[in-house]
Amino acid sequence: MPMRNQASPNYADATTVWLFRGRVKRMIPFAILLIDLMLVAQASASQQLLNTDQDNSPQDLVALIEIPAGTNQKWEQNKYSGQVEWEMRDGIRRVVNYLPYPGNYGMIENTLLPKDRGGDGDPLDVIVLGPAVDRGSRINIRIIGILKLEDNGEQDDKLIAVMDGSPFDHVNSIAELQRHYLGVDEILRLWFSHYKGLGQMKFVGFADRLEALDVLRAAHESFLSSLVVPGHGRVD
Repeated sequence: MPMRNQASPNYADATTVWLFRGRVKRMIPFAILLIDLMLVAQASASQQLLNTDQDNSPQDLVALIEIPAGTNQKWEQNKYSGQVEWEMRDGIRRVVNYLPYPGNYGMIENTLLPKDRGGDGDPLDVIVLGPAVDRGSRINIRIIGILKLEDNGEQDDKLIAVMDGSPFDHVNSIAELQRHYLGVDEILRLWFSHYKGLGQMKFVGFADRLEALDVLRAAHESFLSSLVVPGHGRVD
């Protein structure tokens, strides 16, 4: 005996598709709103950093640490996933063939300095003076200057910072670092001049906090310019 009220297969499939489309349509506005909120939050964070230090007071920031002090494994943040990963070169995990890093090494997120403005197209690098912290940590720092370098003829400067709550916490400039901690600047100069091997890195000099802050602002502006207004494009 035929069953009553049994929908035909074609009718059931059509109903399923109709319900699915209805759910998708309801989810699209929510997804757009979520993306817009993420973009606004990212831009707001960068804009807040740009607006600090109007009176040239010491700049407080957060650094993402990729290589803890005292280690020599070359890790870096994956620009697509945001995860800190062991850097590979020719299928081999990179290890710096030199003494371990003399400070916590990492980057300033939400920065981007292209080559035409003296950068390498990546976020700003920073060497943070203070005790070793865990890889992947985000720590409060204060920028005090720049270590100016050339890598095989290309500019490859590193911001110099001190860690909040460390013995270096009271240092606000390169001059103060040299005055209170004899030889630390020389350690940085020697290490970064030689860690890649003979003749690859050239020490150009130190620049103080004000120049460092100018570089920081330029990197924030470059990052912001890479953001497209929500609803009118995409984020690079």
